[in-house]
Amino acid sequence: MANYWENENYVRDLQAAAKLDRSELPEDTTATDANLAGSRAAMLSLIDRLARQSVPLLSLIGVSIASIAGFYTLSLPGLSLAFVGRLSLWLVIVLACLTFTAHRLYLFRQGFAYSGHPFTWRAHYTATLSVLSSAFGSGAVLLTPASIPASIAILICGAILLTAIIFGVGHLAHRPAAVTASLPAAVLALTAALFHILPLSRELLQQFLFLWAGGVAITVACALWSSAQAAKLVAETLRNHPRNEMLQISARHKKVSAAYNPFRIKLQQSKDPQSERYNPSEL
Repeated sequence: MANYWENENYVRDLQAAAKLDRSELPEDTTATDANLAGSRAAMLSLIDRLARQSVPLLSLIGVSIASIAGFYTLSLPGLSLAFVGRLSLWLVIVLACLTFTAHRLYLFRQGFAYSGHPFTWRAHYTATLSVLSSAFGSGAVLLTPASIPASIAILICGAILLTAIIFGVGHLAHRPAAVTASLPAAVLALTAALFHILPLSRELLQQFLFLWAGGVAITVACALWSSAQAAKLVAETLRNHPRNEMLQISARHKKVSAAYNPFRIKLQQSKDPQSERYNPSEL
């Protein structure tokens, strides 16, 4: 056991480490999503960014729903009960999902829900985005029956695909949210468009296949670009909110001292009157 007065060396090491400038530390060049676990401030900053950007994105979904419903109504020569039923069913499903998602977002931003639990809200919001995207993408199936003209079906699927891509790009502050916001609607739109391409004649089939292949290429290109932008966003956030690291004291190790006991000191001095200092390790 070490002498209690030797701990002053460890205190000096702590003071020296506290004066060390953080700029002298090596910069972390591997800023990825895994590094976010070391910086709670960076994660909270991305959650705040996600909440702020979600408001105009949900408004975009609402405008797109109204535009698609209006185009579907005006483009048909005659609205039968089947067409009205399909449109009504889609509007009920997608508007219910949109209202629930917007309501939970409003409660979080106003502090009425998820108080002190931003990560719980992010997980719930990501789950609701997957449901909203699936409901929005179902319009590519419900609004494009076999009796509808192929050109109208392709336009509806294209509008849904474009909106899904923009909706996903706007959620780059959280990659799982970006994927769940765009992938279900994009897959449904491309699949529905492919079903309407197949029964066409050879002349129209080549044109619509070209459009479908272009939609797939645009989706893949946007996915790759979004992945790169998300990595840059994470790196920028980590630079603004660096990880809190504990500096290692490598000069010396902390000394373990014994409690001060005057009776034991007197006992040691009585055994060895020449000793000037009390050394508990010798007992």
